[in-house]
Amino acid sequence: MPFLSSSLQNFELDQLEAIAALWGLRSFGNSRSAILLELELEISQADKFKLQYERLPEPAQQALLALKANKGRILWSTFAQLYGEIRPLGIKQREIEQPWSFPESVSERLWYIGCLGRDFLRIDDNLQEMAYLPDEIIPLLPSPPDQSVQIKLIPLYGIQSERLIEANSAILDEIGILLAGWRFEKPQAYLKKTNISEAKAGLLEAFLKAIGLADENLQATEPARKFLELPRGQALAWLAEQWLKAKDFHEVRHIPGLGIETEDEIRSQSARQSVFDFLSRLEAEQWYRLDDLVTLIKANKPDFLREQEEYFSWTIISKPALPEEALPPFDLFESVKEVETFHGFESWTQLEGKLISYILAVMLPLFGLTDLALSLDENKQVLFRLKPIFFLFESSPEQLVSEIENEPIQLSSTGKITMTNR
Repeated sequence: MPFLSSSLQNFELDQLEAIAALWGLRSFGNSRSAILLELELEISQADKFKLQYERLPEPAQQALLALKANKGRILWSTFAQLYGEIRPLGIKQREIEQPWSFPESVSERLWYIGCLGRDFLRIDDNLQEMAYLPDEIIPLLPSPPDQSVQIKLIPLYGIQSERLIEANSAILDEIGILLAGWRFEKPQAYLKKTNISEAKAGLLEAFLKAIGLADENLQATEPARKFLELPRGQALAWLAEQWLKAKDFHEVRHIPGLGIETEDEIRSQSARQSVFDFLSRLEAEQWYRLDDLVTLIKANKPDFLREQEEYFSWTIISKPALPEEALPPFDLFESVKEVETFHGFESWTQLEGKLISYILAVMLPLFGLTDLALSLDENKQVLFRLKPIFFLFESSPEQLVSEIENEPIQLSSTGKITMTNR
């Protein structure tokens, strides 16, 4: 990280004088270089820094420890979301507001004691705006607690629910129907006779193209033949694995009533993996609230899809859902009456929050990975529980139990033939 000599250069003279006063230093007139030198020496002294640290309120201490736990740096957009912005005040405004005496956020408090740096740093060959700890400060801080999970999801025991939707493997049959239907001269007319909705067919079409089971002309590929020969349990696990790795499949394009305008890359695969990583810390066959998961991810990793300026370069549009859009279970994505647009971090709930809900309530049930339910309490909250297959399909697919698919055909004495749809 940069040294104090670099981070303090970002302050103007009146700010440096205010910081010096907070550290109990005497006046230096108008000598900027003298103040900088004294502040570097004062802040880096262990005993004096400890005294200043102990005077800080707990949220400010936690912010410093969070920085230390993350190698001394955090994306500025993430840090500001967690600990507040620093007001861009001119010298006249600073004279009136005195932000060093009356900070409006944790970030501002740390900024005006000279302990917080903010600058563009080169991270993995890219310049990114970071909140950081000057190098002299890092060893002066106590060892931080584990910051990997700040909020834990608690399983719901003895929960009463209604409208239970259990995981199944219907997607395998639906894929078979689509691959067969697309071979007809007029596939849409054929598919209208099935129970696959238009929205579901569009979702599966985009997914099958992204994972290579269908080409641009919606014809089955060679991998599709091999896929159709897999036992059902393995086929379901293979689909889930391909979904987790798919870079050209974007759930945000299929969320009912949501529109996105952006020229930036949509990093769906890494976003999907982030949600998966949070889920992997949970227990199988235990109920959790979907809203609690959204809160967990927002508190711990809000930038899992967008970062920094992307909150402003993306336009998020909330619009009435089209009549043919089949909404997911429990009216999870209630349609709005008028079009609204969102920018900035205020759009997080409209995009990232809905994406998490869509992954949990639509995508994971597709692959038989989660059950869904609606709580019986007055809040009618959406609940989910992970199936054991969720923890097996990546590491131990051989342990998956396949569904029975070779059930015998029954032939009666009257010539009636009875068989399953498999």
